[in-house]
Amino acid sequence: MHLAEAQGLGVLLKLHTVSFGVFSRSPAMSLPEPSTSQIVCAPSEVLLRILKNLDEKDVRNASATCFALQSVVAAHMSHLTRSSIYDLTLQCREEPEQPVTLGKFRFPLRKQITKRKVSLLLRNKKKKQWIREGAGPETSGRDVDDLLDETLKKFVIDGAVNFDRFTVDEKLCAKLTESFVDFRNARLTFTLCNFQISPAQLMDLFKCSSQRSLSIEFCENVDKLLSDELFLCTDALEHVNIQLRDKHTRLELSDKVLEHWASQKQLPTRIFLNQTKTNFTLSGVVKLIKALQFRSARATVTQAYSWDLGNVIASEIQQLFIPGIASTSP
Repeated sequence: MHLAEAQGLGVLLKLHTVSFGVFSRSPAMSLPEPSTSQIVCAPSEVLLRILKNLDEKDVRNASATCFALQSVVAAHMSHLTRSSIYDLTLQCREEPEQPVTLGKFRFPLRKQITKRKVSLLLRNKKKKQWIREGAGPETSGRDVDDLLDETLKKFVIDGAVNFDRFTVDEKLCAKLTESFVDFRNARLTFTLCNFQISPAQLMDLFKCSSQRSLSIEFCENVDKLLSDELFLCTDALEHVNIQLRDKHTRLELSDKVLEHWASQKQLPTRIFLNQTKTNFTLSGVVKLIKALQFRSARATVTQAYSWDLGNVIASEIQQLFIPGIASTSP
């Protein structure tokens, strides 16, 4: 169904939800009741797109029009009754304050004091600017917690949930996995964060997102959180970016992850594990490459793929001569 047809159905739906008592003054002015046969036959994605263009009152009236609309409204109530934003960022920064004089000497000693500032930033992609900003000191972060609760209840996050130099603990994880919180279409990004959660909690947080994109860059306590189970829980992963602080740390990721990615309906388009040590072997890497070759032979590939799978196990270097894999000298 094209956009023009969807807009036409939106007008038809809005006409159907208006009371026709206004036209009862004269029989000549009365209008026939619009038919909903086209609406009933429309896919749920089209109905959802139509309902998003209506206000909250019209959405509630539309749910009483037919069973198809009622089921769509019930399944996407949080999207249809709350405004959406593109970007939510929890940020923690250290800001320098005035130095404190420690004594009156010929060369007075001064102590530089830094203050940690916690901020909550919201951004609308269309306006390309921050539409709300709230901040407070870490020692009295109650204001930021209240603002986060209010934001999660008021908005649906459609773009990204970002954590910048933030402490991701059990309290925050429990708040983001509440039933009323909706960022099912958003990607997750962690930068310079301190993880104080379990692998199961990180998996629950990832499942609440779109499960298409995960980025963890230079965070603390992350090596115990990343396992096969985290990446095997989704079949829709498109982008993954893992950067560790310590290049000597080895992640417990096996070839099961590579085989799972190779079996996805859509292969991941960007995998960036630059200089990251895992338990990947060259045979697992070959399976992923062969999956791309097989699909390229069946249909023209228009999507660009960028894969950096990090460091493979050294004992697998002899498998460079696996038949069927072309190699070129640098």
